[in-house]
Amino acid sequence: MMSGWQGPEVGTGTQVRFARAVVLTKNEAFDACSTLADAERVLLRGRCVVEAARLAALFELVECRLADY
Repeated sequence: MMSGWQGPEVGTGTQVRFARAVVLTKNEAFDACSTLADAERVLLRGRCVVEAARLAALFELVECRLADY
Protein backbone atom coordinates (compact mmCIF):
# COMPACT_ATOMS: atom_id res chain seq x y z
CA MET A 1 0.00 0.00 0.00
CA MET A 2 1.28 3.46 -0.84
CA SER A 3 2.04 5.66 2.14
CA GLY A 4 -0.40 8.56 2.45
CA TRP A 5 -2.54 7.37 -0.45
CA GLN A 6 -6.13 8.47 0.05
CA GLY A 7 -7.76 7.13 -3.11
CA PRO A 8 -9.52 9.14 -5.79
CA GLU A 9 -11.50 12.19 -4.82
CA VAL A 10 -15.20 11.69 -5.45
CA GLY A 11 -17.49 14.66 -5.10
CA THR A 12 -21.17 14.76 -4.33
CA GLY A 13 -23.21 13.87 -7.38
CA THR A 14 -20.37 12.05 -9.14
CA GLN A 15 -21.76 9.57 -11.63
CA VAL A 16 -20.20 6.24 -12.43
CA ARG A 17 -20.59 4.99 -15.97
CA PHE A 18 -20.31 1.39 -17.08
CA ALA A 19 -19.86 -0.12 -20.52
CA ARG A 20 -22.92 -1.76 -22.05
CA ALA A 21 -21.21 -5.14 -21.95
CA VAL A 22 -18.26 -6.69 -20.20
CA VAL A 23 -16.92 -10.02 -21.39
CA LEU A 24 -15.43 -12.22 -18.70
CA THR A 25 -14.03 -15.70 -18.81
CA LYS A 26 -15.65 -18.30 -16.57
CA ASN A 27 -12.78 -17.98 -14.08
CA GLU A 28 -12.94 -14.17 -14.08
CA ALA A 29 -16.68 -14.25 -13.41
CA PHE A 30 -16.18 -16.73 -10.57
CA ASP A 31 -13.38 -14.61 -9.08
CA ALA A 32 -15.52 -11.46 -9.31
CA CYS A 33 -18.44 -13.09 -7.49
CA SER A 34 -16.13 -14.58 -4.87
CA THR A 35 -14.46 -11.24 -4.24
CA LEU A 36 -17.78 -9.42 -3.92
CA ALA A 37 -19.05 -12.02 -1.43
CA ASP A 38 -15.82 -11.83 0.60
CA ALA A 39 -15.90 -8.04 0.67
CA GLU A 40 -19.54 -8.06 1.80
CA ARG A 41 -18.66 -10.34 4.74
CA VAL A 42 -15.75 -8.12 5.76
CA LEU A 43 -17.95 -5.03 5.66
CA LEU A 44 -20.62 -6.72 7.74
CA ARG A 45 -18.05 -7.71 10.35
CA GLY A 46 -16.93 -4.09 10.41
CA ARG A 47 -20.56 -3.02 10.90
CA CYS A 48 -20.63 -1.20 7.55
CA VAL A 49 -24.16 -2.40 6.80
CA VAL A 50 -25.02 0.13 4.07
CA GLU A 51 -21.83 -0.57 2.14
CA ALA A 52 -22.32 -4.33 2.53
CA ALA A 53 -25.85 -4.03 1.17
CA ARG A 54 -24.55 -2.17 -1.87
CA LEU A 55 -22.01 -4.91 -2.56
CA ALA A 56 -24.72 -7.54 -2.10
CA ALA A 57 -26.85 -5.72 -4.69
CA LEU A 58 -23.91 -5.63 -7.10
CA PHE A 59 -23.30 -9.34 -6.50
CA GLU A 60 -26.95 -10.08 -7.30
CA LEU A 61 -26.71 -8.02 -10.48
CA VAL A 62 -23.62 -9.90 -11.65
CA GLU A 63 -25.16 -13.24 -10.69
CA CYS A 64 -28.38 -12.47 -12.59
CA ARG A 65 -26.44 -11.37 -15.66
CA LEU A 66 -24.47 -14.64 -15.58
CA ALA A 67 -27.72 -16.61 -15.46
CA ASP A 68 -28.94 -14.75 -18.58
CA TYR A 69 -26.15 -16.17 -20.71
